Amino acid sequence: MIASWFPQNYELRDYLVLKKLLFASHDWQIFSCFFEQNCLIVNENLADYWFDLGINKGFFEKISVDLNTYYFVYSDKDIPITPVCSPDSIHAIKKYLKFDDALSFAKAISNTRKLGIKDSFENAIYVEKLSLVLPVPDADNKADDKTVLASYMSGGVRVSADNDSIIRELMINVSKEEYEEIFKAAEIDLTLSKVRTKNKRLSNEEKEETNSEKKEFSLPGRKELESFFKDYVIDVVENSEYYIRMGIEFPSPFILQGPPGCGKTYAVEKLTEYLDWPCFYIDSSTVGSSFIHESSKKISKVFDDAVEAAPSVIVIDEMESFLSNRESTHTHHLEEVGEFLRRIPEAKDNKVLVIAMTNMISSIDSAIRRKGRFDHIIEVGMPTAEEIEMVIDHFLKPLPHSEIDSKKLSKELENSSMADVDFVLRESARLTAKEHLDNISQETIDKVIKSYKSKSEKNKKTPGFRVNKD
Repeated sequence: MIASWFPQNYELRDYLVLKKLLFASHDWQIFSCFFEQNCLIVNENLADYWFDLGINKGFFEKISVDLNTYYFVYSDKDIPITPVCSPDSIHAIKKYLKFDDALSFAKAISNTRKLGIKDSFENAIYVEKLSLVLPVPDADNKADDKTVLASYMSGGVRVSADNDSIIRELMINVSKEEYEEIFKAAEIDLTLSKVRTKNKRLSNEEKEETNSEKKEFSLPGRKELESFFKDYVIDVVENSEYYIRMGIEFPSPFILQGPPGCGKTYAVEKLTEYLDWPCFYIDSSTVGSSFIHESSKKISKVFDDAVEAAPSVIVIDEMESFLSNRESTHTHHLEEVGEFLRRIPEAKDNKVLVIAMTNMISSIDSAIRRKGRFDHIIEVGMPTAEEIEMVIDHFLKPLPHSEIDSKKLSKELENSSMADVDFVLRESARLTAKEHLDNISQETIDKVIKSYKSKSEKNKKTPGFRVNKD
């Protein structure tokens, strides 16, 4: 392990105090700092190499310590400064990548190439603040930009960029259109199946072509929920002419209720991905506000946007935050509930599918739960061993793997949440990539499960990061 160049609590400048060494090489080191910041420090040789390539010297501050000269740049903790192709580093700052994260990285690739830099970015350092990917000279660096971007997006899993479905599963809520936009921003060509631009209206010929290419919807490990989605949503959409004759013009809103980790979010993501409609989210981060009337205005705006983009989907996450019982509550909360009561029936009439999720169904206002608003309340329980086995087989199918006893693994993971099963599988893929192995092996998965159980017993809570919200 490479030792830190500086002692702990070393002050580089006012209010920039080094806290912990995160990543290191012979020519550079990345530290976490106090006041929620991260800092990249490089030696003079690497800095001169960058400056010779055309990187602006003014981006860096200079410091001399014990006759050694260093250059550094820092940013807020949530603005990445990270090695590019290290699986550990990719998720160090952001637990999972979203569209905006990947788009920023893609633009940084393009910006750096426009400087005339031709070096590989395989072991480069990404500095989002500068919108640059800074190459590190290494004879082993051979990966092209397409491979580097795909690896970054998938959390270090080496998979072809043209296989977008796998990479998008390793990210969160990224559509095919957004995936293509990411590579376009990096000025990288892709060879993907033909997809439509978001909100674009298809001609009859394009609709027939799209329908003929579309695979059957499946939800591994959740047969009952899969059947509900097929019967009450997908069939109504794909065979609308038959339903319209019977007075059913669009699928009704529904609620998925169940404990955290049962797989509600994953199920909704698979449904929206299959429908391939614009998707809008209502949760505390998107509409929450400390100002009276502001939340209801934001809620209304989401519904307006969804109606304009219809057919579309609105997902209400943790609906108890907005739609709990109105008795003994604040006036502004009454306003929020009233806004939902007004807009939900209107959404259905305008071809907007409303899906809500909660683990506190009893706290939801009774007027919201009535038929005509949410017609169906579907309980999603914790997965059985058989369901876990199906999820394992589905996850491994497109990835390189040796012979794996999924039945044995499902028994070991029994009583785990769907989110924990997902973590174990993705962590196994990450370790396989980190150790430069060709296949995911039984040994690697067993190692992850052992670590998972050990930490779970010690902490009495789920360890590690989660890709799914619940």
